[in-house]
Amino acid sequence: WKCKILPVKIFHGDNLASDANVADAIRYAAKHASILSCSWSGGSSPNIEAAIRDAGTIGRGGKGSAVICASGNESRAVGFP
Repeated sequence: WKCKILPVKIFHGDNLASDANVADAIRYAAKHASILSCSWSGGSSPNIEAAIRDAGTIGRGGKGSAVICASGNESRAVGFP
Protein backbone atom coordinates (compact mmCIF):
# COMPACT_ATOMS: atom_id res chain seq x y z
CA TRP A 1 0.00 0.00 0.00
CA LYS A 2 1.47 3.33 -1.12
CA CYS A 3 4.80 1.67 -1.86
CA LYS A 4 7.29 3.01 -4.39
CA ILE A 5 9.63 1.03 -6.63
CA LEU A 6 13.21 2.13 -7.27
CA PRO A 7 14.68 0.20 -10.19
CA VAL A 8 18.48 0.10 -10.14
CA LYS A 9 20.09 -1.11 -13.35
CA ILE A 10 23.27 -3.14 -12.89
CA PHE A 11 23.47 -4.89 -16.27
CA HIS A 12 23.84 -3.09 -19.58
CA GLY A 13 22.57 -5.11 -22.54
CA ASP A 14 24.33 -8.45 -22.77
CA ASN A 15 27.36 -7.23 -20.82
CA LEU A 16 27.99 -8.61 -17.35
CA ALA A 17 28.26 -6.13 -14.51
CA SER A 18 31.49 -5.89 -12.56
CA ASP A 19 31.44 -6.81 -8.87
CA ALA A 20 32.27 -3.19 -8.03
CA ASN A 21 29.27 -1.89 -10.01
CA VAL A 22 26.93 -4.42 -8.38
CA ALA A 23 28.24 -3.51 -4.91
CA ASP A 24 27.80 0.21 -5.64
CA ALA A 25 24.24 -0.43 -6.84
CA ILE A 26 23.40 -2.35 -3.65
CA ARG A 27 24.74 0.45 -1.45
CA TYR A 28 22.89 3.09 -3.51
CA ALA A 29 19.61 1.17 -3.28
CA ALA A 30 20.04 0.65 0.46
CA LYS A 31 20.25 4.42 0.96
CA HIS A 32 16.90 4.90 -0.77
CA ALA A 33 14.85 1.72 -0.23
CA SER A 34 13.61 -0.36 2.69
CA ILE A 35 13.70 -3.66 0.81
CA LEU A 36 16.17 -4.77 -1.87
CA SER A 37 15.15 -7.57 -4.21
CA CYS A 38 18.16 -9.22 -5.84
CA SER A 39 16.88 -11.44 -8.64
CA TRP A 40 20.26 -12.27 -10.14
CA SER A 41 23.17 -14.57 -9.44
CA GLY A 42 26.86 -14.81 -10.14
CA GLY A 43 30.13 -15.99 -8.71
CA SER A 44 31.01 -15.44 -5.08
CA SER A 45 32.33 -11.93 -4.41
CA PRO A 46 33.71 -10.47 -1.17
CA ASN A 47 32.87 -6.96 -2.47
CA ILE A 48 29.20 -7.86 -3.04
CA GLU A 49 29.02 -9.70 0.30
CA ALA A 50 30.31 -6.55 2.03
CA ALA A 51 27.74 -4.40 0.21
CA ILE A 52 24.92 -6.70 1.35
CA ARG A 53 26.17 -6.45 4.94
CA ASP A 54 26.38 -2.65 4.54
CA ALA A 55 22.76 -2.56 3.35
CA GLY A 56 21.82 -4.09 6.69
CA THR A 57 23.17 -1.05 8.50
CA ILE A 58 22.96 1.99 6.18
CA GLY A 59 19.36 1.64 5.01
CA ARG A 60 16.32 3.25 6.63
CA GLY A 61 18.28 5.83 8.58
CA GLY A 62 20.58 3.29 10.23
CA LYS A 63 17.93 0.63 10.86
CA GLY A 64 19.05 -1.37 7.82
CA SER A 65 17.36 -2.47 4.62
CA ALA A 66 16.14 -6.02 4.14
CA VAL A 67 17.95 -7.79 1.31
CA ILE A 68 15.97 -10.57 -0.39
CA CYS A 69 17.73 -12.81 -2.93
CA ALA A 70 16.17 -15.21 -5.43
CA SER A 71 17.07 -18.88 -5.33
CA GLY A 72 16.42 -21.86 -7.54
CA ASN A 73 17.35 -20.20 -10.81
CA GLU A 74 19.16 -22.29 -13.43
CA SER A 75 18.11 -25.58 -11.80
CA ARG A 76 20.22 -24.86 -8.72
CA ALA A 77 18.78 -24.79 -5.24
CA VAL A 78 20.99 -21.98 -3.90
CA GLY A 79 23.57 -19.83 -5.66
CA PHE A 80 25.24 -16.52 -4.87
CA PRO A 81 24.25 -14.27 -3.21
